[in-house]
Amino acid sequence: MEISDNGLQFIEKEEGLSLNSYKDTKGIWTIGVGHTGPDVRGRMSISHAEVDRLFRLDLTRFVRAVNGVCTNVDTTQNQFDAMVSLAFNIGVGAFRSSSVARLHAAGQFSRAGDAFLLWKRAGKDPTKLLARRQRERSMYFVP
Repeated sequence: MEISDNGLQFIEKEEGLSLNSYKDTKGIWTIGVGHTGPDVRGRMSISHAEVDRLFRLDLTRFVRAVNGVCTNVDTTQNQFDAMVSLAFNIGVGAFRSSSVARLHAAGQFSRAGDAFLLWKRAGKDPTKLLARRQRERSMYFVP
């Protein structure tokens, strides 16, 4: 599967878009739509076209990770998009080992959707991401 336009817009809205580099809540240099890596440093600026290019490039590994858990189970577009959003935010490794991925792969959709809410912590704040996880969970449950 591929992420839908709705999924792309959802992630961009949740992550935010910045043409200038900044340090995220963990102190990691970030630019564009949540893009990090050795190519990002302080006082850096990029164009909207570069934001789009980096976003599409970054998404490939998260789409691949979600496709990896959807191989033997029917998955709706909204379930897929919600899981890509989660993976984009928590990382491929964390997603692959998450109860969301495990339960979805087992076809336990109700439990998988509820498991989104387990990923609400950001740094020392135990509920910073709760609202985002509720929105992802809601998307996951839309047929």
